[in-house]
Amino acid sequence: MPEIIVKPKDALSESRQAIYQAVELSRRAAATMWEAIENIWDQKGTAREKRFKRLQAWCSGNSPDIEIFRKYLGVSNGKYLPGGPFLSYKELKKVRRKVGWLKNKLLQETLRFKIRNGDATAYNLWFLTRIVICPAFFDQTKIEKASTIIHELMHDYPIVHGKSIFNLKDYKKCFCCEEAVQFAIDQPCKARRCAYNYEFLAQEIMLAHAME
Repeated sequence: MPEIIVKPKDALSESRQAIYQAVELSRRAAATMWEAIENIWDQKGTAREKRFKRLQAWCSGNSPDIEIFRKYLGVSNGKYLPGGPFLSYKELKKVRRKVGWLKNKLLQETLRFKIRNGDATAYNLWFLTRIVICPAFFDQTKIEKASTIIHELMHDYPIVHGKSIFNLKDYKKCFCCEEAVQFAIDQPCKARRCAYNYEFLAQEIMLAHAME
C-alpha cells in the first residue's frame, strides 16, 4: 500500500493510529463502492445494449449498494420523461469516473495529513496536497473518520463543488444524511458534484457492510 504521511512527526501515537485506521477503512469503502459500480458496468451485448442495461441497473436495479448510490446521487438529470426518471449515460459515466478516481487516490497514491488546531473537523489544502486534521476529527466514530477523509479527498476532484476548483457556485453544505438525500432529490446533478453526498454515501456503504 502507498505511504501515509502524518505531520508533525512528534504527534501523539494515538492520533497517528486513528488516522491510519481511518484511511484503511476509507480504502475498504472506496473498493466496495467501485465494485458496486463495476457490477452494473459488466453487461453483455452491443455497445447500445450495454449502455441501456447499465442505465437500467442504476435506475431500477435491486443491488443494495446501488440503492445507496441512488439515494445520495440521484436517479435523474433533474428532469422527468414518460416512463420515469431520466439519467443520461454521460452522467452515469461521470459517477463511475469519480468513484474510480477516489479508489485510485486511496489505493495508489501517497496520502499526506497534518494535525493542527482549528474549529473544523478537517479541511483540504489542495494546493499543498494534504488534508489538515483538527481535534474534532478524533471525537468521531471510526466510520465518520473514514467518511470525512473521503469527503476531503473528493475536493481534489476538479468538478466536485462546481464546474472547476475555482467555481463554487454549486457548493452546498449538508450537515446530515437527510439533507444530502433531499439534495439528491431536488438537484441531482449538483448532488453528484457535492463532497457531502459522497461522504454520506460512503458512511452508509460502510454501515451496510459492517465495516468497523
